[in-house]
This record gives sequence, structure tokens and C-alpha cells, in this order.
Amino acid sequence: MGQTYNMSKPLIIAAFADFRQGDAFLPALKKEVEAVENALKKAKSDGICSYEIIRDATREKVEAVFQDAALLNR
Repeated sequence: MGQTYNMSKPLIIAAFADFRQGDAFLPALKKEVEAVENALKKAKSDGICSYEIIRDATREKVEAVFQDAALLNR
């Protein structure tokens, strides 16, 4: 009959990468990541969502987050 829904909080996964060595290719990226994380911390503390931040993201790091047993079925 009716569908059942998982009513858990949404999980937000944010991945950030800046691959240039030496001087950052995206000089504002660090501040932008901090701003995103601060907003997500507030949302998490308000019970709105949970989140994972992936800094210096690579394909392997992103895959690892999606394969994390604690995050499966989210």
C-alpha cells in the first residue's frame, strides 16, 4: 500500500579541492570552506542535518566517504 520513508536528517557531503601546488589556485577557497562548515555546524546543532566535509578532495577520499559504514543507508 503506502510507502514508508526514512525520516532521518539529510546528510550533506561537501568536497573541496585545490590542486595547484605552492600558491593556491583558488586563494579564497580556505575561507569559503570555513564559511560553509560554520553554516553546516549551525544547521547540525539546530538538528536540521548532519554533514561531512572533504578537504583536499580526491576521488579516493570521496569514495571513502560514500563507502563509510556509518553513513550507509542515509
